[in-house]
Amino acid sequence: MIRAIASDLDGTLLRSGSILSPRTLSVLQRCMANGIKVVIATGRAKCSAATVLPEELATATWVCCNGADVYENGALIAENCIAPDDAKDIIGHIRSLHPGQRMYTGIRGELYSTEPFSNTGIPVGMAPDLRDVVDAPVGKISFNIVQGTDMELLRALLPPGCRMISTLGGNLVEIMASGATKAWGVEAAVSRWGLNLADVVAFGDETNDIEMIVECGLGVAMANARPELIAVADRLTSHHDEDGVAEVLEEMLDLDGVPT
Repeated sequence: MIRAIASDLDGTLLRSGSILSPRTLSVLQRCMANGIKVVIATGRAKCSAATVLPEELATATWVCCNGADVYENGALIAENCIAPDDAKDIIGHIRSLHPGQRMYTGIRGELYSTEPFSNTGIPVGMAPDLRDVVDAPVGKISFNIVQGTDMELLRALLPPGCRMISTLGGNLVEIMASGATKAWGVEAAVSRWGLNLADVVAFGDETNDIEMIVECGLGVAMANARPELIAVADRLTSHHDEDGVAEVLEEMLDLDGVPT
């Protein structure tokens, strides 16, 4: 039986162009109507996720910033974040190593950037020096990898209790608290319902989905997923532009006798 679903957004639940198809929305609504919990697990900050998710999924639990922030009905219920002083140190190291590097950070659901976002519709606070807006625990710090980026030196400078990954095909660096993974966030969410990760079917496509895909009861990789993720997934589904998540859920709902 499906008891809970956890899905990444970009490259997984959403089609290209950040579109949630009617088919996928319909199957998620059927799941929720039948008591199956739905968890959105994304690298996006809460304010960014809100721009691509419809009102029908507003009551779903959202795991944001790669697991650093967990929201239920819009309220923060759990967090695993970088301490403000550590975040300021990290930002300072990035600025010293790569002056002018574009950075952005998620703080308690809000997004701040050193440069404007163009044509996204995402509300972004501007701060040429992100240290000026760090007044609370930080979900993640991100920047685009450019020629000459010294990843190993930066990794060596990270404060204890922080980790660094690369996503978007190795083009984006994301720094979080060591314990902040999507698996951690999903577990924090489902434990409130008396469930554990073994009760969850998870969907993903990127390296920041690996822990969730490995640790949940069933881990499903999209056809467009990174090879590293496909290698550890329990099964493969269709491309995100072909509604691969809906494809698996429709199959499982039929098998479990839930009306479709």
